[in-house]
Amino acid sequence: MPADSSARWSTRSWARCSSPSPRISAPSSRPGSKSCTGRGNSPMKPRGINRVIIAVRDIERAKALYSDLLGATFHDANWTGEPFGINVAISWDAGIELCAPMPGRQKDSAMSPFLEEHGEGIVNVVFGVDDAEEARNRADRVGVPAVIPINYTQEEIDRHLGGLFKTYKEYFLDSAQKCGFSVTLGQIDPK
Repeated sequence: MPADSSARWSTRSWARCSSPSPRISAPSSRPGSKSCTGRGNSPMKPRGINRVIIAVRDIERAKALYSDLLGATFHDANWTGEPFGINVAISWDAGIELCAPMPGRQKDSAMSPFLEEHGEGIVNVVFGVDDAEEARNRADRVGVPAVIPINYTQEEIDRHLGGLFKTYKEYFLDSAQKCGFSVTLGQIDPK
């Protein structure tokens, strides 16, 4: 992404939060403080960043790099990427998901356009939320619709994710225009 487009987005975002507007909520704990709640109607409490999704060309090389660099432990999750023509490896401890085109799919995988235009790098940020449906509805209200829903059954969680979670629901948003990058909202509740 060109530096000037992210600067414009940051400037607009900051201006929206710092100028008088109906989007500014009342001071919370100290006089003169303001918080920016946007058009979602009520402040939602995000859980923070769940993980970043990184587009790579060689998944084995990338796993070795992040294992050496961060001590990350990766779990293959190729079953999640097969419909999109990608191999997937997730490190829950490091908060990283690696995605690479499957062999023979380098030109037509879901990662191919990003890799062609930008090279390897962060393609998406997954923000944890308490309620995926509420978060999706909120995103719709502010004009950032969900484009890909994921909702794994407990059987799929147990079989493919080692039973680590009781809920695994995500919404990939059409956010690049408004946010400057791809956003996913994820309700991923540990057991």
